[in-house]
Amino acid sequence: MSAPLLEVVGLGVRYGMVEAVRSVSFAVDPGQAMAIIGPNGAGKSSLLNAIARIVPSSGVVRFAGEALPHAPDRVVALGISLVPEGRRVFPRLTVRENLLAGAYLRRDEDLDRDMAAVTELFPRLSERMRQSAGTLSGGEQQMLAIARGFMSRPRLLMVDEPSLGLSPRLTTEVMSALVRLTRTQGIALLMVEQNARMALRSTDRAMVMASGSIRLAGAAAELAAHPDLESLYLGG
Repeated sequence: MSAPLLEVVGLGVRYGMVEAVRSVSFAVDPGQAMAIIGPNGAGKSSLLNAIARIVPSSGVVRFAGEALPHAPDRVVALGISLVPEGRRVFPRLTVRENLLAGAYLRRDEDLDRDMAAVTELFPRLSERMRQSAGTLSGGEQQMLAIARGFMSRPRLLMVDEPSLGLSPRLTTEVMSALVRLTRTQGIALLMVEQNARMALRSTDRAMVMASGSIRLAGAAAELAAHPDLESLYLGG
């Protein structure tokens, strides 16, 4: 059995007196897709931000067997990319410039190949390379945010709420492309998603968070059939 790519042990996040994440522990294997689901305010986004070292945290985070430094740029350089909630593309830059921004730490010569790979998955981006990102639709901006995250050539891609604000049709399109991207490239995926059923259909393993803690964890198919899933997801 291979060693975990990401190992989180006793991770906690506080905002003043508020404990957003409470001693969370889990692991993600190389190439594995894992979903994090749960009600609003469960601590899901705080968990991703703590792994990305965007917010201070307690506990231990190891990546490829080494302690993860508390520096976001070094985290990206080591192979972890976060696609944040709300897309956060650079609105005044073109689609191409946004993609290149995702690769700002790279020094190799494979940028054109990787750009071709993401535009093959998201053909709309290929049609809009010279268009300002701020003029794209919500779905197109989400595609761009995911593609930009891939451009850093991560070993672990973390995506926060990829379907937020999208129509059911666009949600299916974005989720399908996201899964294909990680599968074809052998990238591990850690995804926070509000659409629990779709998340469980799209991943290997899953965790249910509520009140800052993990309440259920296991194979995604098993969690989908768990009798307590609905009550936990609704905050019960």
